[in-house]
Amino acid sequence: MTAVLHPARRGRDLVDSDLFARLVGEVTAKHPQLTDLAAQIVDQALVFVATAAEASNGGLRPSTLVDHGWHTLLDHHVAYEALCARHGRYVHHVPDDGPDRAAVSGPSGEVARTIEAIERARYVVDLDLWPLVARCTSCHEEGGCRSGGQDGNENTDTRKKDPRG
Repeated sequence: MTAVLHPARRGRDLVDSDLFARLVGEVTAKHPQLTDLAAQIVDQALVFVATAAEASNGGLRPSTLVDHGWHTLLDHHVAYEALCARHGRYVHHVPDDGPDRAAVSGPSGEVARTIEAIERARYVVDLDLWPLVARCTSCHEEGGCRSGGQDGNENTDTRKKDPRG
């Protein structure tokens, strides 16, 4: 019996080409210094959201570059909701609780876990956009972003905590 190899999937194939082009244009407009990476950023943001929607426990973390694409995708509510629904569940955007939270949970470990989850889901991982230390400053002044837990609650008292800290 011959093993069947499944080709890796790309984020750009998860949305129509017009939406992909609009997202790339918006990333470029918001972050002109990232023009050369904009298509890769959008591709990996789509992969991140699809993987997080498929994951049962949430808590995945985008890299800083991928987070730029996630924020842009969030602005397209209908397309974002449809993408999440096709892949399992709505992925809530949850800013970290602050600088202490990142120090305790270790962003490097969360990014590594995210990369592993993306690979398990058979998506292409563009390692140039996934350094193992990620900090997002665009949505929380001193914290990072992550996908929501099962309830998607951003409040620290009810959100599912990371068992490691």
